[in-house]
Amino acid sequence: MGLNFIDEECMVCKKKFVEDDDIVVCETCGTPYHRECYRQVEKCINAEYHEHGWTFSEKHRKPSDILQESSTKSQQLGIDSIQGSNSKYNASEDNYDKVISVSNDILNQVNLNPNEDCSGVTLLEFYLYTKSLFSTKKFHKASKEKSKNVFNIWAFLFSEYYMVSKNMYVPAVFTFLIDFVITVPFLIWSSPDYIVNQVLDVFGSTTFNIVLAISLVLLAVFRLFIGYKTLPLYFKGCVSNIKAIKHSMERRKLSNHDFLKSLIDVRSSVNFLAILIVFMCSQIFNTYFYFLLNLFLSYLGG
Repeated sequence: MGLNFIDEECMVCKKKFVEDDDIVVCETCGTPYHRECYRQVEKCINAEYHEHGWTFSEKHRKPSDILQESSTKSQQLGIDSIQGSNSKYNASEDNYDKVISVSNDILNQVNLNPNEDCSGVTLLEFYLYTKSLFSTKKFHKASKEKSKNVFNIWAFLFSEYYMVSKNMYVPAVFTFLIDFVITVPFLIWSSPDYIVNQVLDVFGSTTFNIVLAISLVLLAVFRLFIGYKTLPLYFKGCVSNIKAIKHSMERRKLSNHDFLKSLIDVRSSVNFLAILIVFMCSQIFNTYFYFLLNLFLSYLGG
């Protein structure tokens, strides 16, 4: 089934991969990276070798040798790599084929069957759609276990930010609002001393401390709930979208290859604009809350 990425080396930080590392893989050549490492370089380190056919599974062949082989072959044939618009089209088609082929190899390398059906879609379809080996492994594990709950530490710590990064906008809005309501006592507690003292004078320190403790428990329970439910909800949305794309392709009588190509074309980058909007909304809500709190306390004091 090929090699596992465990004990392979990330080409950015030079550290070996370990179990449960969040790994992303170049769609063209299959080179694995830590997700954060890939974000630093923003492209595959071996990009210059892609057009020459080098893949990570051929790592015993040096990329420099590939360039030499390609140059020698071109000289022997007396032709350029790409000629004219028709050749560009064929090169694009070849790239789709290569992405699909490399994706199959990547899944095999981590002992996943690309054609295995999970929740109505194959693992290859899910991987091509999400562009994430980490998510595909978690999806496979959740699909095969009786419990569909999969804990995610990032969803636990940064609930709404993680959701919008996965384009889960509606759940993110509800999570943001519930999170805000639960943390109101903490917002008061972290206010300037004169506001805290006024609140304690109105409600009493004992009552406020009880409310603060209840809020802490509710926040922990809510965050645990989100930590366990976010990935299954994300997986469900991915499966639904993949099936919708497939149904659209079948209705248009297009081939399965066209369907896989459409999954490759799906945008998968992190939506930093949505994350920024959530952050800005959080700041606006906090500011507006302090404004209303001051009005309320002024009314009571008056």
